[in-house]
Amino acid sequence: MQALIVNSGNANACTGKQGLADAIEMQQLAANKLGIDPILVGVASTGVIGEIMKMEPVRSGINKIELGDSLENAIDFSQAIMTTDTVMKNTTYSTTIDGYEVIISGSAKGSGMIEPNMATMLGFITTDANIDSENL
Repeated sequence: MQALIVNSGNANACTGKQGLADAIEMQQLAANKLGIDPILVGVASTGVIGEIMKMEPVRSGINKIELGDSLENAIDFSQAIMTTDTVMKNTTYSTTIDGYEVIISGSAKGSGMIEPNMATMLGFITTDANIDSENL
């Protein structure tokens, strides 16, 4: 993967064929926005379970995406996925490998129960390390 597209407010779970179609559309829209192959985009959702997503706000949000690499951008992402969480869960570490600085970052969410008495837990780890998927 080279990108993740994550929506908050609707878990897009237990939504059948329409939910799958919506996830595929999110993947394609994000890939188009970033100029990469859709297969390189991971899709995740968090929020209310069992309701069909309203796709227009998702489409609009993907269209507005601007890439960034600042601490503020990381905090924005962590806050956006919190739903019922009360504390942000994120971290970043850097190290040097073969003379190159490598950054590894993580963000997660999961707390309490969401309608209908179920919950989602999501965790994401990203890195700019030059490493193949087999070694990961």
